[in-house]
Amino acid sequence: NTGFIDRINALVYPPPEGHAGAVSFDQGVTTLFLDDLRIATTLRPSGGERALGTRASAAVRDRVLIGGESWHDTAYVVNAWYISAYEALADPQGRRVGMLYTGIPRAPYTAARQVTWAVIGGAFALAAGLSLPLFLHWARGIFGPLEAMGRTMSRAEAGEMGAPTR
Repeated sequence: NTGFIDRINALVYPPPEGHAGAVSFDQGVTTLFLDDLRIATTLRPSGGERALGTRASAAVRDRVLIGGESWHDTAYVVNAWYISAYEALADPQGRRVGMLYTGIPRAPYTAARQVTWAVIGGAFALAAGLSLPLFLHWARGIFGPLEAMGRTMSRAEAGEMGAPTR
């Protein structure tokens, strides 16, 4: 039932501003599994046909269907890594019969993190480079008089009692 899964996807990933009513498949993916078999999905790996008939990973299947736990982690889905959530679906007798999945591609977030680290590193390097001359000037202002005092004390120790104190 692609209409059902498209509607869930539109609720979880609302279309961007100005595109009311449009289903945005590139934002996130929603899938309905029967056992671990994908029977309804918004996932279109090559932009064409939906990825029906593919299976969830063994790790997801074991945790969600066998263990009864939720999955909130990254998962390799058909052809890419996704930030994922899987939840078991149960029949009226409480038996886990499938899963509902939703996820967003991890790649844009990985790229954004790399850009953020590069910008932070560049800003830090720029700030350090611009402030270094100022710090060196301040250091000369502090250590210059101390060095002069040290020279005067050395000269006084050597017996030159009229050594300048500047």
